[in-house]
Amino acid sequence: MDFDLNTYIGRDDPEKLETLKEKISREVRIPEILDATPLAGFIMNDKRQVVLSNKVLEQILGKHLEEILGLRPGEIFNCVRSTYGPDGCGTGPFCRFCDIFRVIRMAKTLDKQVEDEGKLLVERNGIEETLDLNIIVTPVNVEGEKFYLTFINDVSQIKKKELLEKTFFHDVMNLASGLQNLLEVLSRDYKLKNNQIMELLSHQSERLIEEIKNQQLIMDAESGNVERHLAEVPVKQIYIEAYYSALSLKESRNKNILIEHLEDEHTVNTDPVLLKRIILNLLRNALEATSPGGEISFSVKTEEDKAVFEVVNRGTLSEDMQSRIFQRGFSTKGQGRGLGTFGAKLLAERYLDGKVDFKCCKDNKIKFYVEIPLRKS
Repeated sequence: MDFDLNTYIGRDDPEKLETLKEKISREVRIPEILDATPLAGFIMNDKRQVVLSNKVLEQILGKHLEEILGLRPGEIFNCVRSTYGPDGCGTGPFCRFCDIFRVIRMAKTLDKQVEDEGKLLVERNGIEETLDLNIIVTPVNVEGEKFYLTFINDVSQIKKKELLEKTFFHDVMNLASGLQNLLEVLSRDYKLKNNQIMELLSHQSERLIEEIKNQQLIMDAESGNVERHLAEVPVKQIYIEAYYSALSLKESRNKNILIEHLEDEHTVNTDPVLLKRIILNLLRNALEATSPGGEISFSVKTEEDKAVFEVVNRGTLSEDMQSRIFQRGFSTKGQGRGLGTFGAKLLAERYLDGKVDFKCCKDNKIKFYVEIPLRKS
C-alpha cells in the first residue's frame, strides 16, 4: 500500500468541527441511522476526525461527544501506536498496516461502502490487547461536504473461539497422528528398536499434554482466571532451568543454544512456572526459525530494578510483521497459529508485572526479551 505521510497530516480546528457537526445534524436521516443501530458508530470528516457519534459508542467509551470531537479512530479506541506519528492516528510508520485505516482509504478511493474485518492493538488499564473488529465505512454527501459514516463491531470473543478451535485441533491432531504412527510401527515389530520407540511415544504424549495445558492457560489468561503462585526465585535458577528445558525441545535438535556463565545473585518475586513458560515460548519460537546447524543465543542481565531475559536468532521481520507480531492469531508459521508471542506477552504483562517486546537488530538478527521486576530490598 502506497503511503505518503504528508497526505494525512492536518486537522480541522474546533470551530470548523462545530460547523460540520451542525451541518450533519441538520440531515435528519443520518443521525437517525447512526442511533438506530446497535453497533458503535460515528461520522468522520475528510480528515478522519469524529464530528458526530451515537449513544452506543459513547457508552462503550464512557465519554460524551464533546470529549471525542475531533479525534481519529485510533485515538478513540486507544491504539498503542496512535501517538507514533507527527499528527497522531494515521501518520505513524505502522499506520499503513492498520486495518481501520485501510477500510477508510478504500471507501474514500472507491466512493462506496466498504466492509471488512481487521485487528487493532489497544491499551486497556495498562495492558495491550488485540481487538478483532468488523468495520463498515460508508461515504455520504451532505450540503456539498463529504463525510464517512462508520460502524465498528467488536467480534473479539467470536474470533477467540474460532482461533482456539483452529489452533487446538490443528496442533493436537498433529501430535495424535504422530502417536498413531509410532503405535503402528510398534505393532508391526515390537522388538524392533523397542526402547527408542517407547522413548518417542513418551515424548510425543508429553507434548500432547503440554499443548492442551497451553491452550487452557491462554483461555484462562484472557478471562482473568490465572492464579499466580509468587515466590522469591534467583534469576540464575530461572535462567538455567529454562535453558535445560529448551535443550529437551524437539526444535533444538541439531541446533546450538549459546549461553553465558552467570554469577548474578539477584532474585525476582514472581511465579516461576509462568515465567519459565514464557521464556521457553520465546526460545521455542527462535529455534523454530533457525535452520539445522544454526544457533540462537540466550542471555540474562539485571538493570536497576529489573531482570531482562533475551533470546536472539538470525532473521528479519517485515514492517507488516512487526506491526502485527503480538496480535492474537498472527504468525509467520501459517494460518491459525500465533499464540506464542501473543500468549507470552499476555502472561508477562497481565500477571507478572513484566514486559515482552522485540527489537530488529542491524546485523539481521531478531531479539525478543522478557523484563521482570527484581525483588525489592
